[in-house]
Amino acid sequence: MKFACSICLLVLLLVSGMDAELQCSPCSEEYLMLFQERTSTDYSILYNSIADPLHATTVCFFARDYPDESSSTTVDSQCVYSYAIAESNNEFNFCLAPQIRVLINGNRRDVGFGVEDDDWHHYCFTWSDVNGDYAFYIDGVSVSSGAGFVRDGHISSGGTTVIGQDQDSVGGDFVAAQAYVGDLTQVNVWNKVLSESDIQAQASTCYISEGTQVIKWSQFKDKVQGGVVLMRP
Repeated sequence: MKFACSICLLVLLLVSGMDAELQCSPCSEEYLMLFQERTSTDYSILYNSIADPLHATTVCFFARDYPDESSSTTVDSQCVYSYAIAESNNEFNFCLAPQIRVLINGNRRDVGFGVEDDDWHHYCFTWSDVNGDYAFYIDGVSVSSGAGFVRDGHISSGGTTVIGQDQDSVGGDFVAAQAYVGDLTQVNVWNKVLSESDIQAQASTCYISEGTQVIKWSQFKDKVQGGVVLMRP
């Protein structure tokens, strides 16, 4: 990833605007979303996004943070992915700053650190109700794992998914301090625990295991709100 970002610096010197952003993306054939302002009005939203309860899941995405924003002391949390139901506005959340964390049914696990640079990184989280096993991955490498996290539980169906904001009620009550600021691509959710080799393939080649996603990146592009910049390849 570092090598690719170095190439991007050269590309940016030669290419301006949208073309430069797309060429610097780790997935140059996929569209990007740019969340450029800390505001409560920029997001993409999917209603009734999960049809059946999840007893296992993987969520992965590529993100490039704006370090000055993510390290700000005024920031509560930068939530990339938020899934809410009427009974739980923190049914399933994945946030990156000030430290990487996930919530399921309101229960929380942290990596213990955040990533504070302006490079693209690949993030994944896996969870299963069997023993409550979970793992965090950054750039294809497991950085934290454990057991006993929502053991024998599930993520409920019928809720609303938002990227770019943390839902404090279903589909709303966004707070600017919790908004994600940065660039995103390939936000996908599966109904199973992906293998480490699948996650490594995503991180290194942008290969996405199709067929078992419950939420696909392609679903978000027509659901953007506010000032989100959508860049198509």
